[in-house]
Amino acid sequence: MRRTLIDALLVTGLTVGCAGTAPAPATPSGYEVPKVVQRIQPEYPANLRQQRVTGSVVIEGTVPKEGGTLRDPHVVRSDDPRLEPYALAAVSHWVWAPGKKDGQPVDVKFQTTVRFSIP
Repeated sequence: MRRTLIDALLVTGLTVGCAGTAPAPATPSGYEVPKVVQRIQPEYPANLRQQRVTGSVVIEGTVPKEGGTLRDPHVVRSDDPRLEPYALAAVSHWVWAPGKKDGQPVDVKFQTTVRFSIP
């Protein structure tokens, strides 16, 4: 059976509420990381801001070799469960360009971190 997932788990980051993203990790030779081509900012409800709720939500899913939205997105971990539905709702609608191995599109199991912070 041909393996269609990149062995390395790749990670990207997004910060909500202030500028900046986490640096992309090094990737194995011959691999290209999937890239977000359309990003929707997560909702950061006023009541959570007023309560000064901050933290990160790590979401995992598979970027299909055809590109598009993540397949089977789910929360891997979070600092506060109240932030999870907002991060998951946004990331579920992001549109991705596929990852590649040796120039060919492949399915990529991928994690992304959404950070909620108050400047």
